[in-house]
Amino acid sequence: MDTSYTSRSQPGLIISSSPRQQVLQNQHRGGRETTRIITAVLLASLLAALASLGAAHNHQPPSRPPDSPLLTAPANLGTGLWTEPTLTVSPEARYGHSMVLAGRTGTPYVYVFGGRSNASAQAQSDDVPQDRFFQNLWKLLGDQDKWDEMVVADPPLARYLAESTCVNGYIYTMLGQDSEGNYLFDVWKYDDENFQWVKLEDAVDMGARARAAAAVMQGKIYVSGGQNESGALDDLWSFNPVNQDWTPLADMPRAVVGHTMVANNDHLYVYGVTSTTLRYNPYDDVWEEQKPANDPPPDRVNHVAVSVWERGSMFVFGGQDRDGAPLADIWEYHFTSNSWTYQGEMPIWLTQSAAAVIPPDTDPTESALPGSQYSRIVLFGGLSAGGPTNRTFVYYPTPPFSSYLPLMIKP
Repeated sequence: MDTSYTSRSQPGLIISSSPRQQVLQNQHRGGRETTRIITAVLLASLLAALASLGAAHNHQPPSRPPDSPLLTAPANLGTGLWTEPTLTVSPEARYGHSMVLAGRTGTPYVYVFGGRSNASAQAQSDDVPQDRFFQNLWKLLGDQDKWDEMVVADPPLARYLAESTCVNGYIYTMLGQDSEGNYLFDVWKYDDENFQWVKLEDAVDMGARARAAAAVMQGKIYVSGGQNESGALDDLWSFNPVNQDWTPLADMPRAVVGHTMVANNDHLYVYGVTSTTLRYNPYDDVWEEQKPANDPPPDRVNHVAVSVWERGSMFVFGGQDRDGAPLADIWEYHFTSNSWTYQGEMPIWLTQSAAAVIPPDTDPTESALPGSQYSRIVLFGGLSAGGPTNRTFVYYPTPPFSSYLPLMIKP
């Protein structure tokens, strides 16, 4: 079976302008115009924050937004800012793909690998199979307003529900499920400097699986849970990229599938299926169940979660609830206080999407938004109304009020 596909360029949705363009224009208009815009953003964020506090206090699942609204950039749908960039080229619509920030040469880039796209969102023709599994690798070129497909010989087998992480600039992709329904245990390494995939030793000891979760901590890749032919898994493994060894660690308190895992301050945090967060201490090889200090989000699976280091928190986007209904809400989990904050709504609901965190700008004067010396979160693809999508969104968590003060007092 031929599992390679030729990318077809797809124009992005047109919006008024990018956040970076707006800020540059405002700077030319003078300090007074900048002050008015920032004040409006702050007022909108304050009102949204008050509304979100009320929703969190009442612990009511937020209503879902319209399925496919066009955005003017930026759009304030909660206590953060959303934008949908106008891209001239995008990957094919897909879900169950993996996404990672990586790169050994200069600035790191956001990459997307693999995924699946079935007939529910595809025009039916002889040239478009009803069910497609991808093996291509795409890189987001923000300065050129497009995604770029990496033409690489001998890529990994086409798959979805795999895991991709970054260690020392290299992409490590592993596990997943192929087009025949087989669970995979192969491990691959991508070198962006030489544009080359290298197959490593199979994860025979850990075993084949899909719908697991992976995170990097202290130079090692940790993999938790997932499912195989026998059902849901509760194990935890670490992979050392230097010697390619897999090490079994303490089992989790429960089996988890369709969950997420992030690293923060030398601890791992697993979230999904229930409202209780699992925290792993690598020094003692011990798991701890952390019941939240306040009302948590609705239980979910197939969501997206990323760690934002300068905030000391994890952001959770969308997914599905226990009844399989899609979710479009955003929640922030604070590691230190073990508490949750409702952060508004996504532009559309998404399940089996993927995200990567772009670190803060080193030069705030070149930032895309006031306060974007803080991290930004890029989301791509997933299942939404009508089936798989190829839309790209950027989420800017609202920075502390103090970060706006230098701009507000600027003459």
